Amino acid sequence: MEISRTFPVNELFFSFQGEGCHMGKSAFFVRTNGCPVGCLWCDSAQTWHRDYKTRGRHLSAVQILHEVGDASPEFLVMTGGEPALHDWSTFNQTIYPLHIETCGAFEIKGSFSWVTVSPKTEKPPTIENIKRADEIKIVVENESSILRWENLIQEHNPQVPVWLTPEWGCRNDPDTLGVIVDFVKNAFALNYRAGFQLHKLYKVDAYDDRTVPPVPLGGNPLRGASI
Repeated sequence: MEISRTFPVNELFFSFQGEGCHMGKSAFFVRTNGCPVGCLWCDSAQTWHRDYKTRGRHLSAVQILHEVGDASPEFLVMTGGEPALHDWSTFNQTIYPLHIETCGAFEIKGSFSWVTVSPKTEKPPTIENIKRADEIKIVVENESSILRWENLIQEHNPQVPVWLTPEWGCRNDPDTLGVIVDFVKNAFALNYRAGFQLHKLYKVDAYDDRTVPPVPLGGNPLRGASI
């Protein structure tokens, strides 16, 4: 395993996957700093926002795996920030299956057993990454959040599970939740599934002291806390 390459790590923690097809399974998360998208509702703004960015550490694959320690997760999750800014091929020989959660706008470098694409209007996913996706997660504020991606997914990966997750600030909004319910009940075009951020209900950050304290959504105090 190459030891010279390092990654700008924002936080490392052992928890469970709170979203998508692997929801509820034990997972070790590697969250990197840096993201050129900067979504207004980002729940990890500490990875990029100028007022909240956490310094973090530059760690090699060996050092990251050392942090996994005695934990026995079902898989490692590379997330961010935007993890596809980095080349993860140094992890190709690890014993753990590797997952990545990306906006899909950048080339995915490394061997991953599971690819989650969460498309963003500010930086749309490439066709290659839509085709490669094992699941797609759409963050929903309103109906247009879903409709803007329908044709792209239908054309290039129509059988993929498409999770509709309410934007955290809209999690109690009946209109947003109603849109998700309607799309799932009338899922003629795509394989829509209702999603939620289960890890936030469990407040998993409290169970591993390596996690970074939550910051406001998108770095905007008016939008409320990210957890």
